[in-house]
Amino acid sequence: MPDLDSYFKTDKMERDSHPLIRLLDVQRGKPEFDTAKVQIIRPRAALGFEPAQLSLQFFNKQGQMYDYKTEAWDAELNDTLLDRKIPAIDESNEIQRFGLGLAAALQHAENRYGDGFFNAVLMLVVEQSPFAEMAPVREVSQYIFTNEPYRGGHSADDCGAMIQATLQDRWRELRTQLGYDEVEAERILAEALAYYLDERFGVTDGRRLGWLKAK
Repeated sequence: MPDLDSYFKTDKMERDSHPLIRLLDVQRGKPEFDTAKVQIIRPRAALGFEPAQLSLQFFNKQGQMYDYKTEAWDAELNDTLLDRKIPAIDESNEIQRFGLGLAAALQHAENRYGDGFFNAVLMLVVEQSPFAEMAPVREVSQYIFTNEPYRGGHSADDCGAMIQATLQDRWRELRTQLGYDEVEAERILAEALAYYLDERFGVTDGRRLGWLKAK
């Protein structure tokens, strides 16, 4: 009779089996290894962006990159790298990384409540939060128009709670996993939220094409 307890016994989480995570473990055992960092590669297209890629880069004790590997963006991979406390190479990349992470994390709420309702609640949460007064979010949100969400029942409150929990999780990742101070974390999360809203509502492309005007 097969012994599945023995077959499946492992100390690793399932997502640790990703090739980049296995490579990270190998690199950490090398004498030249000092640190690993993430770079997001996502050039703009004529409209929107090209598909995102995540490059995991390895640096020696002199701060020189000696190896790297690039894969298609993967939200679970990114979550694992955050668990491993791997930062981005600079603030600009961290903003893109957390913008993409927000899109992935908010997908569950969007799927549950539907695109239009989610959009309405999302902007309501943003407008009632401290983010509304932060320059990057304010600059984008003035071009975003949504309907007032239907208030019958508890759907708006429940959807809003999911959105707030997602933002809170990203804050904790910045502060706890990556060790940013409060000022740095606030700046990155505000810019990441603006990045997400910009793409979600097509603000940059809409402005460039003359389709959007500020409120």
